[in-house]
Amino acid sequence: MSFLALEGKRFLVMGVANRKSVAWAITKSLEAEGAEVIHSVRSVARLESLQKLLGDRKAYICDVEFPEQITALAAQVTRCTLASSRTPDIPSGSLTPSWSSMMYSCGRI
Repeated sequence: MSFLALEGKRFLVMGVANRKSVAWAITKSLEAEGAEVIHSVRSVARLESLQKLLGDRKAYICDVEFPEQITALAAQVTRCTLASSRTPDIPSGSLTPSWSSMMYSCGRI
């Protein structure tokens, strides 16, 4: 365990664009310390372009320009934290699930 004590903690990183983005560097640093990283990107197109990079990591779509998407993202991430053994209903509206192999609330969609 490092002096930062990040092992087993969960973080939300927003704005991964590619391997050169600051958000990706943060992801790699947190994971190296044993943290779990959840990602949020602004569009389906961005998520699809990152599918190979993100691999099996959890990812959500949230365009922070729209307050309702921020609220929906908060609800999804909170459910992931609180209910790791079940898959909740995916809310209708502007929060879109990632590709079909990704996980919502720590369960398969």
